[in-house]
Parts: sequence; C-alpha cells; structure tokens
Amino acid sequence: MTCASIDFIFVITEPTGAKLKVTAQAALTKFQHWTDKHQLKVSTEKSTTILISRLRKFLLNITGAYSTTPTAALQVIEGITPLHIKAEQEAVYVRTARLRKTSNYNNINFNPNNYEDGRTSTKFHPAIFKLEDRISPKKQFLPFPDLNIYTDGSKIEDKTGRAFCVMEEDIIKYEWMAQLSPFNTVFQAELLAIQEVCLSASKTNQQIKVCSDSESSLHSIASIDTKSPIAQQTQEILLKSTNIKLGWIKAHVEYSGNEAPDVLAKKATQEGIPTYIPVPRNHIESLVQKESIIRWQKEWDNGETGRSVHNVLPKVKTTPTPSQRPEIIFVTGHGPFPTYLKRFNIRSSDSYGCGKLGKPLHYATSCLFTTSYYLTKPLADLEPLWCKRVMNYNNSRAKIRSENSSTSSRKTKHSYFQKMATTTRHRPYLPYVLIFSLPYTGHDPHKYNNTTI
Repeated sequence: MTCASIDFIFVITEPTGAKLKVTAQAALTKFQHWTDKHQLKVSTEKSTTILISRLRKFLLNITGAYSTTPTAALQVIEGITPLHIKAEQEAVYVRTARLRKTSNYNNINFNPNNYEDGRTSTKFHPAIFKLEDRISPKKQFLPFPDLNIYTDGSKIEDKTGRAFCVMEEDIIKYEWMAQLSPFNTVFQAELLAIQEVCLSASKTNQQIKVCSDSESSLHSIASIDTKSPIAQQTQEILLKSTNIKLGWIKAHVEYSGNEAPDVLAKKATQEGIPTYIPVPRNHIESLVQKESIIRWQKEWDNGETGRSVHNVLPKVKTTPTPSQRPEIIFVTGHGPFPTYLKRFNIRSSDSYGCGKLGKPLHYATSCLFTTSYYLTKPLADLEPLWCKRVMNYNNSRAKIRSENSSTSSRKTKHSYFQKMATTTRHRPYLPYVLIFSLPYTGHDPHKYNNTTI
C-alpha cells in the first residue's frame, strides 16, 4: 500500500482579530467538507499555523513609526506590496514559468505555451561546443569584401520587427523582414533575425559572415550557459554548419551595410510578415505586477485603516516616498500628540497646555509653542488637500520635522511618553498561513491540482 501527501496553504487576511477568526473558521469548515467528500484525512500532527509578522517589523524599523501605526499606511509610504498580494504574485509566476501549468490571476489566464521555456539547460557537451573562433561579440567585425549579411531588430510604438539584408559590394541583393507581437522584445527580434540568416546560410557551403550591432545577442549565442531557447536553436545550427561566422559591427556610424537593415527593421514593425514567437518570461512578471497594483489600489481605497495617509497618498506605488519619521508621525497622527495618547488611555486629557485640542494640525498651524514653525491654517473642508500639498513641498516638510522635534523633546520628561514609545497595543492582525499535510491512499496526487474547493 502506498501513501502520499498533499500540502494545502491558506492565506487569510482581515483587518481585525474577530473578522479573522470568523473567516478562518468558515474556510476550514468548507475545507473539511471537501476532504470528507474525497475521503482525505487531515494530519493534525503536521498542521501548523504561522503568524506572518516579519514584514510589519521591517516596516516599523525602516520608518521609525509608532508600533500602533497601520500596516497598510506604512506599506504605501514605503512602496512595499502587501505580503498576501506578493505571495500570490510569485505563485502565479512560479506556476506558469517554472512548472509550466496554466494559472489565473485577477481573471487573467496565463498559458505557459505563450511564454518562453527558460528551464532548458545547455544541450551541448563543452567538448563539442566550439564556437569561440566563429563568434566575435566584442571585437569590431571586418566584413568580407564581397558577400555579407547584416541583421537588425527594432521596436516602435509597441510594435516589433526583425530584418536582414544580403549585400554584395555595398549593393543589396536580397532583403527579408518579419513582424512580431507587441510583447516580443528587441532582444528577441535581434536573435531571431540572426537565426533566420543562419538557417538560410546552412543550406549552402559558401563562407558567409553575419554582421549584427547587438552585442547582447552575440554574447547569448556564444555562451554555453544561455537560457534563451532562440539562442540555443541558433547554436545548434552553427555547430552543424561551419561555414557561418557571426560578428559585431558598430551601430549608426554610417556603414551602408548596417544602415539598410536598420531601416528595414523599422519598416517591418508596420509591414513585415506577421510571425508568432513565445514572449519572454519576464512579461509574466510585468503583467502580474500591473494587476497586483490594481488590486492593491482597490484594497487601499476600500480599507478601514490609514485614512489620513490615504488623503495624502491616494495612489499606491512600488517606490518609497521621501517622507522621514517626523512627517510619517504627523500624517498618521500616531505620535506624541494628546489626542493619540488619550485614545490609548496613556493620558487623561486630549488637550495640550494651551487648552486646545492636541491634534497634529494644531501644532502645525496655531499652537502657542510652535509659532516659529507656523503653516497657513486651512479651512475645515480643505484639510485633506492641505495635508497633501504640505507633504509635497520640501520647505513644508522641513517645518513639520522641526515642529515634531520640538514637541517630542518637551514630552520626553513625562512618563506617559515613555510608556507610549514602547506600547504594542492595537496592532493590526496580519495574515495567517495554515499548512495541512494530508496523507491518503488510492488516489492520484495530480488529480487535485486544479480542483476548486
């Protein structure tokens, strides 16, 4: 009797602990019904629950923000994609690009047949891989005085083309061009143009020099470790046809032979023969990244926490903002302010020494203790716009830093500030990952690969 196991991973995210428990229980109940239906048994000894909190610790250390600052706000400030979105993003890439299985993300299907297979290792033994003397990717290539072939690739307005010209004594004898899909790269176009020439030249015994201005393409073909399927196919042609030599020629220096295919490749983007070639695997990453930003934006717009930061940074980005710790404390409201301290029962009053409500805006515009750092006070309905503009100007941010520094230095004498600095209460709940190992017998482990629970 054989016994195998399947691992199931649940990533559950909710803004509060109560919602997390309800959602987790509903998911586990549904999962139990599914296992009962398929006569699978959950191994309780191997099941584990992991609290993912490392990302939040990094965010707090990077920003210097207070421990109660919402994780969602810190992620937007630092341009770090939420962990659960990043995990799904990586899972789609691995499943499509490495496991070569169909995947779905945000209702977009990823078919592995549409992408290059980069898993293929070298096909040749080093002893027979003798292309060093026939490929010159660095040294300027000197064409034959009679017959030479020049290749090029081009991309204009999301349209890609490839072409080559056969020239004899600076006279074009033959030209060829083809159009690729918008998602194909110039690197692919350059490689494919070289491959097309090698394929045609392999049918003759005449000595032929192929000139290209793409160093990266020539390096890829010359390397035994290349992962490009196009380069590997070209290597196979070259090893069988010893009459072909490849070399680099400097671009845009008015070589007549090199300028002709450049013009033809640009023309191929519009008029070339349409051809289909699998696009690079990094297109998966760029497409998934784009969809992840859209999903992150929806979560940020519909979230319940970090609304003060949302007024300043309504759009999510994967690049960090220039905000420093004082500005972060100011815009989040999580700092040495009476309103914040009273909220967490560290102070009995939410008013400052001047008798006014101790909000960040008060310190920036009207507090008696910060008169030298005043900013113009906005109307009540224009406060979100005011905060957004203040955070976009260096001079305004410099005043905020000075105000925060002045406020913090006075507060450090009080015990409540020291308590506040170390408190960890009201931390948002983070995603849980539940891993189940399911021993079973009599079933094909691949049967449940695409099963929807």
